[in-house]
Amino acid sequence: FRKNVEAGRPEALALLAAEITDSSHYLHAPELLRCIDWLMERADPTLESTQLILSYVGIIGCYGSEPFYAVQLARRAIKLVPKEGDKYVRALRGYGFALMEIGEFAESEEVLSTAVNFAAELGDRSMMFRSQNSLGCLMGQLGRFEEGRQLLDSARELAEDASMQTDLFFLAGIISNRCELELKAGDLVATKLHGEACLDRFADFNPLNVALAYICVGFADYELDGGKAAKSMFAKGFSLCFQHHRKRQVQMCIDLIALLASRRGMKTEAGRLYAENSLLREVTGYCQMPSERAMYKDITVNQAGTDVQPKLTIEVYHQATRLLADLPE
Repeated sequence: FRKNVEAGRPEALALLAAEITDSSHYLHAPELLRCIDWLMERADPTLESTQLILSYVGIIGCYGSEPFYAVQLARRAIKLVPKEGDKYVRALRGYGFALMEIGEFAESEEVLSTAVNFAAELGDRSMMFRSQNSLGCLMGQLGRFEEGRQLLDSARELAEDASMQTDLFFLAGIISNRCELELKAGDLVATKLHGEACLDRFADFNPLNVALAYICVGFADYELDGGKAAKSMFAKGFSLCFQHHRKRQVQMCIDLIALLASRRGMKTEAGRLYAENSLLREVTGYCQMPSERAMYKDITVNQAGTDVQPKLTIEVYHQATRLLADLPE
């Protein structure tokens, strides 16, 4: 990244940005964000390659574990990307998604709705299903489940007709998001239905993009039937998210483990883990979604939980993994 920036080659950086986003490999996203920030001050904003880079910044920032930084850069990028074509839709999507991650829900809905409408005006099917997926994901996080279902089902229908390889990567994400929505809506049977459909089609094709499905199906299986296999499936998705720095999903998993423990009488351990994860969320910047708050309202943060000290993500991750292993089978 640095070599391309220093050499004044924004077109190479644009290809890297596209490759990282389309393949969902965000391990180097934080460094790429800083390169784009540097580039914003120096590159010609009228160049096609510069505009392409700027259009990706919000999306890369969200999955690159820096949501507040993503909002700052995406807000600047929106002003530089021309209000035409797919690059502007992508910039809107990234900005709206970043706003959701930090809890600016009203503005996020406005921006993502604009992206959906603009993509429809363009008649760009690829941007349409991507934008509908983003807005549908927001609706699910807000607890507006029926609106979310309609958007995600529409996005899936459009994506099923797509022929590009990158669209297949994205289709796995759409179905995973539908699976997460059903989990938060409390419909474990529907969670399994969508999650297993995703895993059957995409587990070998793109393991990272189905990590969320592993988590949701594992949780649903454990709640419905218990068993070691369900715990193993959940642990697989949890590990994938941790290895690839998907911090929002990692924090969601930790809360889910606390919920499972609490429901099985391990209230002290659950309360402590939940409290530690809440502190971690304050550090990373990823807010807890309204639909998640409703799920965890019965977890008791007892005295042991109120005395916790901030810990690194890896420490809380290992603590959660141990608690998951200790859950009855």
